[in-house]
Amino acid sequence: MGMSDALHALNVAIAERETAGDKDWFAALLAPEFTMRRASGACVNRHEFLDAVGPSANRKTTGVTGEEVELAASAMCVVSMEQPDGSWKSFRNYRAFVRTDTAAAWQLLTWANEPTGPQVNIVGKVALEFTGESKTLKNLHNLSAIQRDGDCLWLASDELTTLERLTRVTDAAGEAAGTAGDEEGYGDHRSFPLGDLGVTLPAGNDEEIDIEGLDLANGYLWLVGSHSSTRKNLEPDADANALEEFAEIRERPNRHLLVRIALARDGNGFSPVAETTPGASEERRTTAALVGDLAKALLADDHLAPFLAIPAKENGLDVEGLAVFGDRVLLGLRGPVLRGWATVLEVEPRDHPNKPARLTLGSPPYRKHFLDLDGLGVRDLCRDGDDLLVLAGPTMGLDGPVRVYRWRGAANGRDQEIVAGSDLSVAVELPFGNGDDHAEAITVISPEGEPVRLLVVYDSPSAGRLKEGDGELTMVADLTAPLP
Repeated sequence: MGMSDALHALNVAIAERETAGDKDWFAALLAPEFTMRRASGACVNRHEFLDAVGPSANRKTTGVTGEEVELAASAMCVVSMEQPDGSWKSFRNYRAFVRTDTAAAWQLLTWANEPTGPQVNIVGKVALEFTGESKTLKNLHNLSAIQRDGDCLWLASDELTTLERLTRVTDAAGEAAGTAGDEEGYGDHRSFPLGDLGVTLPAGNDEEIDIEGLDLANGYLWLVGSHSSTRKNLEPDADANALEEFAEIRERPNRHLLVRIALARDGNGFSPVAETTPGASEERRTTAALVGDLAKALLADDHLAPFLAIPAKENGLDVEGLAVFGDRVLLGLRGPVLRGWATVLEVEPRDHPNKPARLTLGSPPYRKHFLDLDGLGVRDLCRDGDDLLVLAGPTMGLDGPVRVYRWRGAANGRDQEIVAGSDLSVAVELPFGNGDDHAEAITVISPEGEPVRLLVVYDSPSAGRLKEGDGELTMVADLTAPLP
């Protein structure tokens, strides 16, 4: 069972040949009994389909899955088509193939299309320009958190123990770059090691934190680690030693962090500091961390305790996403997903009475909110006024689907244990690749008072999103059209 590489390639080629208007290619592919239901609902036969083939809009195929047996196969994928205004519209494709024997070529028997639902319009690209040593830049390929701060962006990689800051670039005319259709964006890269901010990392400064969420509130930048354990991946040609390692589950103490970072103004915005120097109208702010307390509190939890020892991407505990409403810190869980319900934890950290660099949990230590995300887990959280935008994707290591949900009134949802129905809806669906381009983090990029647009960064970015030089790395993020 499963899909062969040849059938996968055939499904990708269909969109390419349709864009090229290759009528002869389709004449060889379509079975004599071929029928198609278009996204409009119109049904066409083989002759009618071939008559309509001609050069047309650009298409790209993602998320190809399927099954094949000896003489029949099925496939599903998402095909995105460029629109006249430069945006992209996506369609789910369902295809059935047949062949007369195992040596014969596949023929397409039936094909049905439907819109994916709420559409995302990627209306621009934003370049993120980093500088540094090659090893550090390689780790920055996998950005895992992002937060806009005026003309700056705070970013983090799940492979490092540093915060990255980029500042908005302006073009030759002095206009702000990074807008729709603009390949410029953010540069002037600065990196800030957390160890320099008075944060004591349990496993030392060289062990990654797996940073998975950022947010700004009340002069602080908040950061959260994934709180997850790990298992090494298994390669197809694994030997006996690799199989033994595959049985090992490794605890990662540095991942059990929730950090409140003090920010002090500098020439280009703000920089993280261990402690601010108070002015006449400014209170002292101190960087402090919650270290391991949340996992300890969850050991007695009826829902989540059984998943603490299970690794990330296996439906184990895995924090991804952070949003702050006043004193409330919301933490999204990629896993576990329980019978299709995702979880958002809520904590209210307080200053430790005796240790200035430490935080403690309040009472109760946490609250739970269960969200109906159609079986997906939380991949990031982002505030939009009193609403919460929830980036959702698969708990396991799958490509998609990937959606942004809107939790209406989340700022006032302290006691809301179940979030579903009219309180929660799909805002947009995001594109995803085949083994790459996994939407990992979002931030509202539009100024306050303007229609909400998101900047989206990707884990495992495709080659087209990366440009590397000597001590330089440029990554391309996506800019969405205004959200509904």
